[in-house]
Amino acid sequence: MISSIDKRDPVLFTEMASVQKRRIRAKIAFEHLMNEILTRIPRLHDVNNTRVEEMLLFASTCFNETELQEHTVRYFLHHGSQAKLMLDAIEKYRFELRLLEEDLLEDCYEEVAMFLEYLTEVQFKIQDIRNVYQEELYYLQN
Repeated sequence: MISSIDKRDPVLFTEMASVQKRRIRAKIAFEHLMNEILTRIPRLHDVNNTRVEEMLLFASTCFNETELQEHTVRYFLHHGSQAKLMLDAIEKYRFELRLLEEDLLEDCYEEVAMFLEYLTEVQFKIQDIRNVYQEELYYLQN
């Protein structure tokens, strides 16, 4: 999905177009999954469940187009680090609430999973780019 880092020209913003394309489909799929999760969670668990609140907060910021455009690197670093946690929470609810049998929910899950995994990969790429520049700075200092 993401090519290896070219140490002579590390470029990040090619991923921006890909995230822009996937963002809307992933947002719709995430909202559908959250709707199913929220309707199937028993009310007793709903009061003490902070993971659902975290997922809703994540969705409100992760799919925000203005944040993506105005704070691209911070967006990828912040949401890339949270993406794995959100994917784990979604999988947990999929198994607990038995959402595995429905084809539409499986399609929604695949769309969300691809988007969140992509965010994680871009976060790692930014860290690799940061390391390339730091190596160059160390070289120039000597």
